[in-house]
Amino acid sequence: LELAWSAIASVALVDGVWAYRIGFSFRDFWLSIFFVGFLAGIGFIYGYTGRNESFRDLGHYFALWLAYPVVWNTYTYLAATLRLPLCDNHFCALDASMGFYWYDWAYFIHSHRLLNRILFLAYNSIYLQTFVFVTYFALTRNRERNREILWITMLGGLVTVFISGVAPAIGPHTKLQIPEWTKAFLAVCSGAITSVGIADMQGIVAFPSFHTVLAVAFI
Repeated sequence: LELAWSAIASVALVDGVWAYRIGFSFRDFWLSIFFVGFLAGIGFIYGYTGRNESFRDLGHYFALWLAYPVVWNTYTYLAATLRLPLCDNHFCALDASMGFYWYDWAYFIHSHRLLNRILFLAYNSIYLQTFVFVTYFALTRNRERNREILWITMLGGLVTVFISGVAPAIGPHTKLQIPEWTKAFLAVCSGAITSVGIADMQGIVAFPSFHTVLAVAFI
């Protein structure tokens, strides 16, 4: 647990120094800090007193799973400020070389309403899955599993965001309609946005897909 907290603190420190050096500011973190501190406090109290190891793990791991997305999402915005050339044409060419055509696949999915709905629910189930396995592993005192999935996710996130910074992309779907998160990404890249509140932050990484990382890790 101490190592996980140290890793999150280290990334947060890098975020802070990076943001300060380029003049990018992040606002309204107080509510997140409160909840992270509250949950971590529960974990610390139960761990210090030795009253209940399961409650200690519940407090710490829920605090960690709340803290790291905030720190990592901040990292995604800073990575976008590198403003390297978009690689979409290269990725589309790579898809075509493997016989994969994104628009054909997207049309097939959207033309089947039931399949589209099932995949939508599966895509958005990551929050429920996280709550379930953190709770289950804590109550069954399977601490190694909680530690394993947390570290896989955090390290996978670091690599994902790094690649998104050096090989940025907006995705082929933007030819149809530019979603809000893509607009946010382009605004950061262009320098139109130099300050953002935590409530306004979005997942701006199109490639690599962190949701794919989570899908594989959770399985």
